[in-house]
Amino acid sequence: MTAGDCKAGMHEVVVTKSTLDAIEKAKKENRSLWRVSSTLFSNVASDAVLKPLGHFAKSPLAVNYPPMLAGDYFEKELSVINLKGKNGA
Repeated sequence: MTAGDCKAGMHEVVVTKSTLDAIEKAKKENRSLWRVSSTLFSNVASDAVLKPLGHFAKSPLAVNYPPMLAGDYFEKELSVINLKGKNGA
C-alpha cells in the first residue's frame, strides 16, 4: 500500500507509574517479573485488492507491487512461513 516506503509498523511499550509499582511489588513478593504481550492482527476481506495507494501509486517503486487480492497475499505469506499446509489448505 506504500510501494515499499513503509516496510514495518511501529510498536512501543508503555511503562506507567502503576507498572513500576507492580514491578516493585512483585520483586518484594519474590514473584516472577516475566510479562505477557498481546498482539492484535487484523485482515482485510480476501477479495479486497491490495495496491499502492495515493501518492505511493506514483512512486517509481510501485511497479514492484502489482495489484493483488488480499487472500492471495495472505496465502503467499503463509507459504513463506510454512503454515499453508498441504494441497493449499
